[in-house]
Amino acid sequence: MELVSPVEGACVTIGDDPDTHVSFILKTSALYLRPPGICEDSVQCGQLLLWANDKLYHRSAKNVIDWDMSTVIHRYGEFVIRIEAVTDAGASILDANDKPLVVTRTITTAVLCGGST
Repeated sequence: MELVSPVEGACVTIGDDPDTHVSFILKTSALYLRPPGICEDSVQCGQLLLWANDKLYHRSAKNVIDWDMSTVIHRYGEFVIRIEAVTDAGASILDANDKPLVVTRTITTAVLCGGST
């Protein structure tokens, strides 16, 4: 599993619209993303969990996760993002080396990021 965007250390412009979101784009292989309840006990099937600063914000069955910033109390600043693949039962999905499928990224959100997003 690879987190394609945003890149490590990116400043993401989110403006001041309370309904904005930050999109995380992932590449996966040999991982079947399905809504909860579909995978049952299939080992390489499940969902992605998006954590920001150790708080769970979103569960997704897609390779693009839209983090709804309206759910974040302090939405401007630095966030350590962790996205992990889990089974329907909540167990970590493992890679070929028996390590949990997890990607991390540190980003900063701001009203305006000096021309970069």
